[in-house]
Amino acid sequence: MNNSAVNVISYLIFVILALATLRDVISKFFSIPMDTKWSWIFYSKHEKEFISNFLCEIGLKQHEFRSAVKKQQASSLTNGKPEIKLVELISKYLMKTEHTVTFGQGHRYHSSFYINTMGASHNDEDLITMSNLLIELINKKQSNIMPDFIITPKAGNSILAHHLAARNRLCCILTKNSTDHSYALFPKEDSELHFTLNFEGASRLIDEAKLCPNRVFSGAIIDCNATSGSQLVHVMNSFNRDLLELQGNKPEYKNISPVTNAYVLFRPTCESIDNAFDDDNATCDRFFDLNDEHKSLIFEFCNNNKINHLDSINEKDRNFIVDFLKKTENI
Repeated sequence: MNNSAVNVISYLIFVILALATLRDVISKFFSIPMDTKWSWIFYSKHEKEFISNFLCEIGLKQHEFRSAVKKQQASSLTNGKPEIKLVELISKYLMKTEHTVTFGQGHRYHSSFYINTMGASHNDEDLITMSNLLIELINKKQSNIMPDFIITPKAGNSILAHHLAARNRLCCILTKNSTDHSYALFPKEDSELHFTLNFEGASRLIDEAKLCPNRVFSGAIIDCNATSGSQLVHVMNSFNRDLLELQGNKPEYKNISPVTNAYVLFRPTCESIDNAFDDDNATCDRFFDLNDEHKSLIFEFCNNNKINHLDSINEKDRNFIVDFLKKTENI
């Protein structure tokens, strides 16, 4: 073997040893989440399996260690006033229609205003804002502990649900309506197949429940907004009913809890919604409810001041938002 070949081999050995040393130093002094994209560099397969099984045995969730960080990120984005940030967002997607628009499932609502939050989900910056606002809302109710899984209607804002789940490494489940053409009916003996096919994404929840039998898995329903709340109540009842049937056939899934909490950013109407949830000992949390008078105040202010949307950095806009929130009894 000539000298040049020896030099190349020596150089490669030096590089490998240097990278291995760097890996050890980073692993020692920095906390690397195990479920991140590059975690395989810092953890071997056996290390990851051991840590996952250990966390399951003591009943901990990996994302709980990051919940405080997520809360801080959300709070910094909203400057501790999430309602103000939400009014800004609404002003950006509030439109006044020439003719009456009808919306809502179950009970239909008629208005000359429409808030296009589905459209907002296609703007990366506004999608992050909505996700942060929901995180803050959930943290406030859940004492800074995120649920293990979130559920949203397939006809709801699935973009927001997927984004929120990905950011917090949660299981995301989309529910089909029983009238959906892809809804599948199975005999009771096939309750697991029925559950995983009609609640898309639930197979991951099933796998995690089997892997961690000593851990209790909790969930929540989310969407960008709700009118009568009937769709969210239907999703909640369907999930809990089919989960109960699954647990009757497969007791190993009894560590999955029924869902009793729903979270939306706002409601585009002020008509009563809570009775629909109270009947099932459930709740629907949101920042505020808006009627047409509220929407008109936002629209007219932006129109009179010739601005596309509110910006709380401007003192005049911020003063308006604060006064507006007093009218909705949120400050």
